[in-house]
Amino acid sequence: MDAEIKPLEIPLTLNEKGVSGKPTAYDAIMSSPEWKAAKNKYDETGKEYESVEKERGADVVVAHLWNADKSAELAKRLNGLPPLFIIMPSTSGANALVPALARRLVNDLGGSEIDGTAIANRLHSIPMKDVPREERPFVAREYVLENPDVLRQNAKGKAVVIVEDVFSSGASAKAFCDTLAEAKIQVTTVAGLLGDSRLSVEPQLVSKLQKTLQRAEIPVKGKEIAKILSRGQVETLIDDVNQVQGDRNEYAKIARDLRGILDSRLARHLGQDKWRNTEKGVEFAAGNDDSSVPVGAGISIELCSQPRGETRGENEVSELITRTVDALASERVPHFRDWQMVVKLAEERPDEWTDEHCQSVRRSLGKLDELEHKHGLDHNSDDSSLKKLTERLDQAITKIEVNLEVSRGADWGR
Repeated sequence: MDAEIKPLEIPLTLNEKGVSGKPTAYDAIMSSPEWKAAKNKYDETGKEYESVEKERGADVVVAHLWNADKSAELAKRLNGLPPLFIIMPSTSGANALVPALARRLVNDLGGSEIDGTAIANRLHSIPMKDVPREERPFVAREYVLENPDVLRQNAKGKAVVIVEDVFSSGASAKAFCDTLAEAKIQVTTVAGLLGDSRLSVEPQLVSKLQKTLQRAEIPVKGKEIAKILSRGQVETLIDDVNQVQGDRNEYAKIARDLRGILDSRLARHLGQDKWRNTEKGVEFAAGNDDSSVPVGAGISIELCSQPRGETRGENEVSELITRTVDALASERVPHFRDWQMVVKLAEERPDEWTDEHCQSVRRSLGKLDELEHKHGLDHNSDDSSLKKLTERLDQAITKIEVNLEVSRGADWGR
C-alpha cells in the first residue's frame, strides 16, 4: 500500500451533529473509483478487486471524509470510557470501508475493534441501498448474536460505538443496536462516513407521524411504529402516506404493512421460544426461563392473553395467520420475521389453518424466486437462513394439507 494517500478533490460540509460526514457532493464520492473498489467485490468489467486495491480505496475515502475534529467530537460522547468499536455486520461481505474507519478510530482514540460479522448473523440479505426508498419502512433488518455472554463481558466498562459507512435510512444500525440492547449491551453512540446518524425518532417527529396516520385514517399508533422504525424510515413513511393523496386502497395497503410490522415483533424470539399454555392463556416462553417475554402490540398482545380454548382467541390466531400470509403475498420485499412467524404458526398451530392459508403460502413460495431474482439474490444458497426456513415451511404446510384432506374424507364418511 502506498505511504502517501492523495485526498479526493470533493468539497465537504461538516455534519453539525458530529459523528458522520455529510458531503455536498454525495453522489460524486459514491461514484469515485476509490469508493467502488472499497465497497464492491467486482469492478464494472466483472473482475474481482484485489484486497490491496480495496484497502487502499477504503483508506483514501476515510482520509477524505474523517478528520481529527470528528474524532474529537466522538471522544466527547464516550463518557471517559475506553471505546469498543463494533463494525456493522456486512450484507455483501465485500465492504472494506467500515473496517478502515474502525482502524482510523482506534488509531485516533485508542480502544479496540470487533468485526460484527464474526459475532452476529444477519437474517436479511438485501442491502438497504438496493431497496427503493418508498419501501424502506417495510423492510426489516434482522440480526442474531452468536455468543452474547462473551460479547457482554468484552463490552463491560467500555463505551460501545457502532461503526457504519453509510446511514441510508439508519434502519440497519438501529436494528443492530436493538439486538445488542436485547442482550443487555448498551450502545453509547454510532459513527459513520455518510448520512444522518440520528437513529431514534424524536417526539416532534413521532407527533408528526401520528397526525399523518390519523389524517389518512390508518388505524395504527405512530408511537408504537416509532419504537420499531429508525428516524429515516419514519420520515420516508410520512412521505409515503402523504404521496398517496386520498387513495383508500393504498391507505389500506400501508395499514396492513404497518400492522405486519407490529405483529412481527412476536417473532423476535422465534426459533428459541416455545408456545406454552398457562392459566392466563397462550404465551411465549424464552428458553428454560419461566418468565414470559414482551411480544409486541395490537393483536399480538391480545393473542397471548386469550386462553386457547376460547372462540375469540381462535379467531385472533386465524386473523394473525391471514395477515402474515397476506404480507408474504405483498409486492413489498417480505420480512424475514414474516416467514419466521408463518413457520411457527404452521408448526405450532396447524389445526387453525385453512385451505386458503395453505394456497396463499404456496403462491408466496412460488413468488420468492422472482422477488429475489429482482434484487440479485439467491435464497437457495447453502448458507441461506431463508432456505432453511422455507424448507421447514414447505414440510409444515404439506402436513397441514394432508390433515385437511384426511379431515374432509372423515366428514364425507359420516
